[in-house]
Amino acid sequence: MIRTRYIGPTDTKGGRIRATNGARSVTIPYPHELSVEDAHAEAAEKLVHVMHEHDEDRVEYSMTRSVKDDGYCFYRVEREA
Repeated sequence: MIRTRYIGPTDTKGGRIRATNGARSVTIPYPHELSVEDAHAEAAEKLVHVMHEHDEDRVEYSMTRSVKDDGYCFYRVEREA
């Protein structure tokens, strides 16, 4: 599972989105040209790329709004062979 959350701007950095799966994380600048859902999906996609950069098969995730915080959860979708 991947969780994303919005990190508000500071005096030195703009808004960001962090995606984490517990062991790894990536943080991207907030992509204002995208919708909120697509912005979180973009961060999750970057983390998936880092996690599976040596895999030949693309890993698919489905998105669900997280109840526990202000972000989203992405769950791995198992593909049938």
